[in-house]
Amino acid sequence: MKELVKIELNLNSIPPEKAQTLQYELSKNLATYRVSINPYAKSAVIVFDEKKLSKEELLKLFEPYGANMIGMERLTLEELIENSMSWKNVNP
Repeated sequence: MKELVKIELNLNSIPPEKAQTLQYELSKNLATYRVSINPYAKSAVIVFDEKKLSKEELLKLFEPYGANMIGMERLTLEELIENSMSWKNVNP
């Protein structure tokens, strides 16, 4: 079972153009499963395979933007897929 890591970051400041470029570059990386960088909310959420990309390498990319890790959790690929399904987000 493939184990992934989800980290949540607070960012001091990141220009929208840099956020877009960084998100694009990370999304091309095969170790990255989900990337969301919001320069207006100054936050980022990344889901990645730690066997292919270390947490330290990832955090180093965000260092210039004053990144502060506020959350980290481990999840399986199956959990990521199930949590991404639209029916999971529907309230009865």
